[in-house]
Amino acid sequence: MFAQLVKPLLKDSLEPSQQALLDEIEPLIETIHNESIQGDIVFYQPTLPHALILSAAILQAHGDHHRRIALWQPQFTISTCLTLFQKYQLELSRLVIYQAPAVDDTPIAFLHLSAVPKHLATITDALSPGGYIVSTPPEAHPQLSQITRLQQTEGHIWRVPYDPLQAKVAQYRAEYRPRLQQSLRTWARYHQRELIFRDVHWMGQPTLKNVMDCWIYQEVIYEVQPEVIVEIGSFSGGSTLFFAHMLDLLGAGKVVSVDINRHAYNVSHDRIIEVTGDSTTQEVMQQVRQHCAGKRTLVIHDGDHRHHTVLTDLNHYAPLVTPGSYLIVEDGIVDIYPYEETGAALEPDFQDKGPLWAVATFMAENPQFTYDRTRERYWLTYNPFSFLKRLP
Repeated sequence: MFAQLVKPLLKDSLEPSQQALLDEIEPLIETIHNESIQGDIVFYQPTLPHALILSAAILQAHGDHHRRIALWQPQFTISTCLTLFQKYQLELSRLVIYQAPAVDDTPIAFLHLSAVPKHLATITDALSPGGYIVSTPPEAHPQLSQITRLQQTEGHIWRVPYDPLQAKVAQYRAEYRPRLQQSLRTWARYHQRELIFRDVHWMGQPTLKNVMDCWIYQEVIYEVQPEVIVEIGSFSGGSTLFFAHMLDLLGAGKVVSVDINRHAYNVSHDRIIEVTGDSTTQEVMQQVRQHCAGKRTLVIHDGDHRHHTVLTDLNHYAPLVTPGSYLIVEDGIVDIYPYEETGAALEPDFQDKGPLWAVATFMAENPQFTYDRTRERYWLTYNPFSFLKRLP
């Protein structure tokens, strides 16, 4: 093993007491790996970087590339540790600096104490089932002995009892935790780039929507009870079918699907009326007006996202929205994460002014509409500031 090659090299320059530390740590790290104990290897106020090097070498030899080695208030310079990592060709990416592991709910598999941290009992709560604490300062021993979830295995070694079922649940938590720790921006980019064009469907049909917005849509449809839903931009028709099925549940209504062409469109339903052509032309607008005449109407814009086209559509189709109903403008989120600001836009190819610019202009000129921000209560919507309700 790689670790067996590294350990003699590390011990050559150490005092006997320091060599004994390496001998003590090695089997514990091996156990943590073999039993798949979840969490980081943490050294609190370490005075000897060699212990970290040996731990990293053991993990690397086993192919355990995801577990981190954490320095917590080290008593030597970080450059010393980095130099040794590079010398022994260890993965620098696994080396992290801890601030407060118990606070950010990061699981710990192994905690070595060279001093007594504050709130020691709270910190031990982060230990995974089967995890170890090795404590060299004797003043910590009485505190550790009073913590009921710990069992003393030797004079200065404690362990959380290992239960396979409990360990499996801890594994589930550890694997899921990174999802909960990511930012909304990261989730939005993941959803847009990895899911929406491939893995979001309604009844088997691709549906280019934020699924949380779909929940809001069913609420709006139930409250408004529209006789007509005008969808400007249907693409493959997944959302069109979704709206038709919502109207099925209500027992009435039609969906007027407006799209410039039907090359990707692949749905049919008795409630769907197709109007094919450019939404900004008089011919198309006249057809839509005829279907909406005298009927309670909800309008959803998901067509061309360039601001001048969106604004043209809003001005032309807003009069169809009946009092108490909505004009909903899709995908203003592209303006929340503009490419030129972050270099990481949701749609890197879209670098024009988008729907939010059109909404801002429209709302300044149409006081009969108001922003309904309650429709954004799930925090992440693709339609920020764009659930526009027509006042009674």
